[in-house]
Amino acid sequence: MLSRYLLQQKPVVKIAQNLAEVNGPETLIGPGAKEGTVPTDLDQETGLARLELLGKLEGID
Repeated sequence: MLSRYLLQQKPVVKIAQNLAEVNGPETLIGPGAKEGTVPTDLDQETGLARLELLGKLEGID
């Protein structure tokens, strides 16, 4: 019963905030803007665009 419960749980994916935290495509999804705020590129970018933005923020062009 416990093993079924553990298999049904989805793993928690941490959103990458810098290049060192990138651990696959699922970490390259922006968190979105908080309610009542204007979203930034860092909040909204996904995939390769987010990877490029994270690189630029660290001085890698």
